[in-house]
Order: sequence, then C-alpha cells, then structure tokens
Amino acid sequence: MRMPRDWPWWGMGVLGIFGGMAVWVAWAAPRAWFMWAFIAALGTVYALGYAVRYRDENRPTPGAALYPRLGWANGLTLLRGVLLASLAGLLAPGTDVPGLAWAPALLYGLNAAIDGVDGLIARWQGQTSLLGKRLDMHFDAWGVFLAAVLAVVRGRLPWIFLSVALARYIYVALLRAAARLGARVRAVPDDPLRRALAGLMMGFLAVALAPVFPSRALAWVGWFLLVPFLLGFGRDAAYALHLSPRFGPLTELWPVLAPAARLVAAGLLMMRLPREPWLVYGLGIGLATALLLGVVPRLMGLASLFLVGFGWMAGWFGPTLLTAALVAALTVVVLGGGGASALWPADDPLFLQRLGSRSAVWSMAR
Repeated sequence: MRMPRDWPWWGMGVLGIFGGMAVWVAWAAPRAWFMWAFIAALGTVYALGYAVRYRDENRPTPGAALYPRLGWANGLTLLRGVLLASLAGLLAPGTDVPGLAWAPALLYGLNAAIDGVDGLIARWQGQTSLLGKRLDMHFDAWGVFLAAVLAVVRGRLPWIFLSVALARYIYVALLRAAARLGARVRAVPDDPLRRALAGLMMGFLAVALAPVFPSRALAWVGWFLLVPFLLGFGRDAAYALHLSPRFGPLTELWPVLAPAARLVAAGLLMMRLPREPWLVYGLGIGLATALLLGVVPRLMGLASLFLVGFGWMAGWFGPTLLTAALVAALTVVVLGGGGASALWPADDPLFLQRLGSRSAVWSMAR
C-alpha cells in the first residue's frame, strides 16, 4: 500500500522536533543525552510505526476511498506522538536539571494544545478520518500516562496520581476481560462532563509539570480533580458491566451543586483575599463578583484556582479548611458551571462541546 503523498514533509517535521530537543538536552544535560536520545528515538519510531501500521484507515469510513494525503490534522496528531516521545525521554536519569526545567510542561502543553485543534482542522478541511480518530485516542492515553508518571517521579505530585496514568488501561483491561469471560458489555453513553474532566486533567498535568507552583499546593488542588476523575471511570465501568442500571447520577450531581458552590466560592474568595497589593485585591474582587453573578463562571472558577496557586506561593493561602472548601467549591463550578441562575454562562460550550470530531482523553475507550 502506498504511503500518503505528504508523508516526507511530515517526516521533516518529526526530524525537526527530535533534532531541536536533542540540541536542548545536549546543552542542558550532556551526560544524560544518550539515554534521553535512546528513549525518545524508541518512542518516535513507535509513534511513526503505529501511524504506518494503520495508514489504511486514512479514510472517512471503512468502505470509502483512501485520502491521497495525510492532511494537516493527521500530520499534527502524528507530531503529538513525537512530542510525547521526547517527553518520555525526560524520564531518563540526569534530565531533571535547571536547564530542562520547563521542557516537560512545554512538550506536554504543546501536545495538549494540538489535541484541542486537530479535530477542528479536520472538519474545516473536510478530511475527518478513522486514522485521525485512532491516533488521537492513542496519543491521548499515552500523553496522560507519561505526564502523570513524570510528575510523580519528579516529586511534583504524590504517588496516588499514578492512578491517573493507569485508570484508562485498567478500565479497558477490565472490560476486555469481562467480555472474554462471557459477560455482557454495553456501550457507555456520551457525557459532556467526561470531556470537561479530561480537558481539566490534561491542563492540570501540564501545570503540574511546570516549575511554578509548589508541589503541596498542586496536591491540594489535584485531589479535587482526581476523585471525580476516578469516580467517572468507576461509574462508566459499572454501567458497561450492567452493575448499575443508570448512567446519569454522577453527571447530574454537578449542575445541582453548582449554584450553591458558586456562591460559596465567591464568599470564601472575598474572605481570603489580601488587602495588599491592591492589584491582587482588585483582581480577586472582580473574579468573586463574576462568580457571584454567574458571568462565564467556569472560566472565572479556573482563573480563581490559579489565583489560589499564586496566593499559596505568596503566603495568602495555605493548607487550611477554608482553603480546601474554596478549592472544592471552585472545582464544582468549573465542572458543573453556574447553574440555572447564572447570568451569562457563555463558556459552557468551551468545556462541554468538542471543537472538532475528536474524542476527549477520557472517551478514548468508549
């Protein structure tokens, strides 16, 4: 079977990413360069081999004709695999040096950014494909696994966050084992909350890999994402295996809690704000007011979580019950929105709808 016509051009992109990272690692950690290059090269070969193996799926439907080109969307998704291969190389001993401090966050953050637009590009160009969906799901899973493991290995997150790396694989293995044993496995319905949680977890991992916020603050905020993330997998598994007759309770819970959480978050944020510097106080009051009124509440909740992180670094917030209540309330707002009383929830589509015909990281196995 012939390769897509634009394959050489994307090959040049692969070499560019690998070569650029190789130069960076050689400059910042010369003693670790060989091991990084070995791991990253294996990962790159694997990503390319996976795409070549399934190139017959570069078509919109199983019976349709092959596209003559890989296309921008599939090509960018392929480059995600190379970025993740370079990220895997940073698991090598000796790469945790100041000169590479930002490398994990940049690699995974760029991967997540491409993940947000590749499906949209495919729709714009009229080249949605089975291959693109497969690559997208595969690299979503690989990326979350690598980012979570690297964050734990480098001490940015506690060991319990390895469950984020393993959750998808355990879920898939459980359903496959049940099917082989003769159990009836049913399809799990689409869930907008799944996309919101997936995107937030990917964003959180990118932030956790950046040398900005203290690890203790990351652990505090991370717990409030970790618990619903894992509960969601449990909910899906229970429904798929006919252990639960209903699918909706967890999904329906967030919108019910959201209005009260929005008010609690606004009140606690105003209580905890420092009066100096005035710029931070003004920013906090603006965020609290927007939360109170329900003006783009999800985005305001997300911005408030960042404010809590910076406030932790400055000593305004700490490991207290009020901080925990504030973070919990903000997390509910980000996941559940502002509720029916929100004045302008214009940010709901950003969190609940796909930009393109791609699957979110948590719907990879569905």
